Amino acid sequence: MKSSDPSHDENPVPATTDDELRRLAAERLAQHLDMGAALVARCRDLAQAGRGDRLGPLGAAARLLRANAHVAQTLAHVALVERRQRTIIERVQTPDPETAELNSEKLTRREEAEHRLKYWRRMSEHVEDAIRIRTGQSQGRERIAEIIKQAEQELEQIEREEGYRR
Repeated sequence: MKSSDPSHDENPVPATTDDELRRLAAERLAQHLDMGAALVARCRDLAQAGRGDRLGPLGAAARLLRANAHVAQTLAHVALVERRQRTIIERVQTPDPETAELNSEKLTRREEAEHRLKYWRRMSEHVEDAIRIRTGQSQGRERIAEIIKQAEQELEQIEREEGYRR
């Protein structure tokens, strides 16, 4: 069965320019992939038929897919089709020692200042709560006394453990 399309002819007209060659290769690639898809569908139908050998059509489909991949890679190379084979390389640049040192000092100073601010704000909250409780304005727990008690218990436990180690 012959097609009226000249690209399906047995002996096509040879390409005279690079663009014609690329166009012809791209057309052949599309035809080949269409034909391969139809053959794989036929293999799938034979395997699902349930009669006779079911592994033979699966093996044929696998070989066909592998062959299609090789043909497609070759024709895509000729047709200059973009291939999505990329590698990501991460290059970690070491910072300038002087700049890194300056930045680390600033970061450390900033972190320390934030930590001190957080600590004193928390301490202020505890003191205000203790004043309210002692003056009878509020019912609740006196967190400062609890924190001191926990710290004392922890210190006693550490001293007992060190006493056993000595």
